[in-house]
Amino acid sequence: MSIHRFVYACLLLGGVSHVSDVTNEPLVCVAVPDTRCSANEFQCANGNCIEMTFRCDGVSGDCRDNSDELNCGIYLSIYSFI
Repeated sequence: MSIHRFVYACLLLGGVSHVSDVTNEPLVCVAVPDTRCSANEFQCANGNCIEMTFRCDGVSGDCRDNSDELNCGIYLSIYSFI
């Protein structure tokens, strides 16, 4: 599971009637979790990111909500008994 990255969300306070007014308005910024997964990760339904290799691997628990095992198709397992 990946470590959450953060991005900054900023809001202008006050009424801005013209673009030139933006520099005179107070700006409030907060750090919020970046909910996007990287290109080599799968985003679970609960927002967590897991390695793409864990997607559709037939093992539950990678995503705590098991969303990584949805819409994966049919798995056939071959067991040999001695």
